[in-house]
Amino acid sequence: MSAQASQRPPPQEGAADAATRELVKLIGAAAVGDRNAFRALYDATSAKLFGIAVSMLRSRDAAEEVLQEAYLRVWSRGATYDPQRGPPLPWLVGILRKLAINRLNRDRVVNDDIDEYAESLEAIELPIGDRIDAVRCLAALGRSQRVAVVLTYVHGFTNEEVARRMKVPVGTVKSWIRRSALHLRTQFDA
Repeated sequence: MSAQASQRPPPQEGAADAATRELVKLIGAAAVGDRNAFRALYDATSAKLFGIAVSMLRSRDAAEEVLQEAYLRVWSRGATYDPQRGPPLPWLVGILRKLAINRLNRDRVVNDDIDEYAESLEAIELPIGDRIDAVRCLAALGRSQRVAVVLTYVHGFTNEEVARRMKVPVGTVKSWIRRSALHLRTQFDA
């Protein structure tokens, strides 16, 4: 072992683990009406959720409305969150995503050129590290898988709509999405 390696501090609890536990506590406290906990939850997660909303809706105004609706839902239904079923951030993203998809279905604006969409990613106001991570992870997918993921998670298409659009069987799309989501999750957790 080198002298440098022996001087490293012992590994500490992962920051991600501590952040996850803190979010669980904040959701639980907000669920019983703790406004300070709700505010802290909002402060800790709103930037990331807003970035997702903007990327899905491609409109700052629509993203703000959906974000507000998502937090209203968290406030009123926070007691339904079960940490045994999964971490809090994906739960929050799921709420936001469902609301954004509903909004997209109401205001359906389809971007036919996936490459044109990629250029619009530069306009998203996310921390540079998050943008780089997202681009890096998406770039690791094959073109068909990347297109299926973007159509599903960004544009809110159903598996059937993606299959029709890409002219492939629905089962293929489901498989691409499932495997791509697992790959992306492992990349972001790394």
